[in-house]
Formats: sequence, structure tokens, C-alpha cells
Amino acid sequence: MRGLSRTSVDNLCRRYSTAVAIVNPNDAFVLGGSGEALDTLAVDAMGMGATRVTRIAVNVASHTVRLAAASSGFTPR
Repeated sequence: MRGLSRTSVDNLCRRYSTAVAIVNPNDAFVLGGSGEALDTLAVDAMGMGATRVTRIAVNVASHTVRLAAASSGFTPR
């Protein structure tokens, strides 16, 4: 997603139970979440003035809290 402020993106993520996975320069973000939530968020984001929203071919919500439980298995003991 490109063209919305970080605050706006964070608000959308809270509303749709998604998460920011990557922050790039110039208000560009990669988000993670369920496909349905991301599709709905995209429509809302465009209505808020996002200049670009594109789905990318990634099927794992890496870099988000959605994988927190899975990552605990890799914690050194």
C-alpha cells in the first residue's frame, strides 16, 4: 500500500485485524493478514486516498504478530 500516513495504516490494521509487516520510504507499507481482511482493507484504503494498493504473492504473514506463537519454538532455551 502506498500513499497513506502510518497513523492511517495503523488505524486500518486495527480495524481489520491485520498488521504492518514492512515499512518502506515514502509512505509505502506491506501488510499481513487474512485474504478477506486485506481485500476489505484495500477498498477502504483506496476510499481514504491511498494511491496504490496491490496484492503480492505471499501466503505467510511473516514479520507480523500473526507468527508470534510459531516463532516461540525457535527461542533458545
